[in-house]
Amino acid sequence: MNTSYSNLAVVLTIRNASTRLPCKAIREINGKPIVSWIIQRLQKLNGTVIVATTDDPTDNVIEKLITEVPVYRGSVNDVVVRMDQAVLAHAPQAEFVLRALGDCPFIETSLVKRAVDVMREHR
Repeated sequence: MNTSYSNLAVVLTIRNASTRLPCKAIREINGKPIVSWIIQRLQKLNGTVIVATTDDPTDNVIEKLITEVPVYRGSVNDVVVRMDQAVLAHAPQAEFVLRALGDCPFIETSLVKRAVDVMREHR
């Protein structure tokens, strides 16, 4: 299996306007925002990690909080367009794109690697 994931873009979609638990991605676990834990895990993939949040003012705090990776701000209502524009702006060379969720701090990167390896084998 190819162990290079430099052609992978991981778009971490986050917004603060959740109706069930607002601002969940910036809530802290052990003194660190959930989104920072997720980014730390995703960076182990050695691909390009991009945070894609909305242009809604409630998400200004996300843009200020994230310093480790690029942040793209876009459509509130169309997450697919927001992801596409984030990839075009920050990882146009990406062959594979993964959507990660801002409320999933336990994403298993070994499964992401396996999925990319399988897609490579069958393209």
